[in-house]
Amino acid sequence: MSTALRQIQYWHACWLGELAPDEVHVYSTSLDWPDASLAWTGSWLSDTEQARARQLVDPIKRNRFSAARASLRWLLAKYLDQPPQEVVIQYEPGGKPYVPGVHFNVSHSHDRALIAITRACAVGVDVEFIDQHVPYWQVAEVAFTSQEREALSAIPVGRQRQVFYQMWTGKEALLKAYGGKLDIYLKGESSGGEVQEVPPYRILPLSLEECWAGAIALTNPPSAVNLRYGALV
Repeated sequence: MSTALRQIQYWHACWLGELAPDEVHVYSTSLDWPDASLAWTGSWLSDTEQARARQLVDPIKRNRFSAARASLRWLLAKYLDQPPQEVVIQYEPGGKPYVPGVHFNVSHSHDRALIAITRACAVGVDVEFIDQHVPYWQVAEVAFTSQEREALSAIPVGRQRQVFYQMWTGKEALLKAYGGKLDIYLKGESSGGEVQEVPPYRILPLSLEECWAGAIALTNPPSAVNLRYGALV
């Protein structure tokens, strides 16, 4: 059996099944695929996605982009009961992707992607590799509100980097959940000194390995949310 067929067979075994109304399914997937798998799934991508992949000069980035889009299309196809190449991904004016029938969002960092899918409400997801060389306080000074900076400074120094990334992924996930409409809230106070009022939302940190941070954000969420994890390799 070919590598690509074994991969798809494994994916079928890892699928979490149909979505309950209160569930959010979060899949983690590696993006470093063998050439056979990329060739097998390449036809699933739309013309636009294939054009975007070709624009990436770095072959590693190009292959990881293609792997992320193929993973997303396979999952959406399972939930929508369609072939992956027939899933039509559309875009809102702010650039947020959508398909009728489910809410979804994708994030990738280095060699990993997270894909969140739900029927409950709009969702955003973010994942970040915790880089020990990033000057996180310089970022916080620009991107965090004064209340967030105070909360971060109260954390023991040895844990601040981890907490910074957890806070950052929560903010990024929220931005993506709302389709890029919360710039003032996410970047700090407005010129008037007040934080922009934000519609109802919920941010949930994700349980990932030690060197990773991730979060999902839900807009107008149900009172109870059941978060389930899956892994595509």
